Amino acid sequence: MADFIDVPKYAMPVDYSWDYIEWNGTVFCVASRDDSNKVATSSDGKNWTVRTLPVSDEWSEIKWNGSVFCLIAEGLFSSDVALTSPDGITWTQRTLPSAQTWKDVSWNGTVFLTIAYNTNICATSPDGITWTQRWMPSSQRWLYHEWNGSVFLAIVAGTSSSVVATSPDGTSWTARSLPIASYSRSLSVIGNLFCVISDGTPDTSHISTDGISWATTDLPASSWYAATANSANDIIFILDSDDGDFSHLNYTTEDGIIFDSRASWPTSPNGWNNIAWNGNVYCMISDTESMISVDETFVLSKFWATHSGQAEILG
Repeated sequence: MADFIDVPKYAMPVDYSWDYIEWNGTVFCVASRDDSNKVATSSDGKNWTVRTLPVSDEWSEIKWNGSVFCLIAEGLFSSDVALTSPDGITWTQRTLPSAQTWKDVSWNGTVFLTIAYNTNICATSPDGITWTQRWMPSSQRWLYHEWNGSVFLAIVAGTSSSVVATSPDGTSWTARSLPIASYSRSLSVIGNLFCVISDGTPDTSHISTDGISWATTDLPASSWYAATANSANDIIFILDSDDGDFSHLNYTTEDGIIFDSRASWPTSPNGWNNIAWNGNVYCMISDTESMISVDETFVLSKFWATHSGQAEILG
């Protein structure tokens, strides 16, 4: 039987809260929720280069649509800033319809969507340049939204709620409900399946293919308030991002029902923040470092090739 060791870790170029990562076919691009004018890019998830943005702000999410990265600012209290870039290097400032606390950005193949927190306002854009204000069904603490191939789903977070909403196009929205009110902590998509991770009594996973009909599963551990969930390569990664205090809350799931513990993952001082897949490797990021793996185990056989005395991933 082969022995396994932790995969190597690589230093991020500066110590930020690197919370967002996206792959565009050429480079990973990471952005920070900190008030900054920096992003970083890497072609391999190991060697990172800082890039300078045209404006400093607090950033909400980054998304690639096949032509451009779109980066949305939420601001300390409000902002009307969006940025676009064809390569993660050169960025151009754009203007959202109004100054709001914009949360998240998603893409459905036709439009980008972003939603303003604690309002009934959202906005869509076909290119990240020209934005049109739209309206949600009600004013809520909208925080996360995703596209599953058929509909957008937006969920409320930061308060105990069962409120969600769906839209076929980002323009017309319909109010929906989760089976129970709870503190929703994350929204991810695997295939056409939405998965909402919530903490409550008990902590739960809600899954749906349409945002209307839901199934609920109890989670295998408690205290998920520190966890964030991100999908990559049709696997949801539940990452402990609370200073490593709950390192055993690292899990993966392929269906939102069965959760596999990843307690053996290498740790990072402030916990892991996010993950992306580039077709060959996963790249996981924290405030200070990144690591890559060919599969979701993030372990490496010591009998694989070595380079300069350090284990390297073959792929």
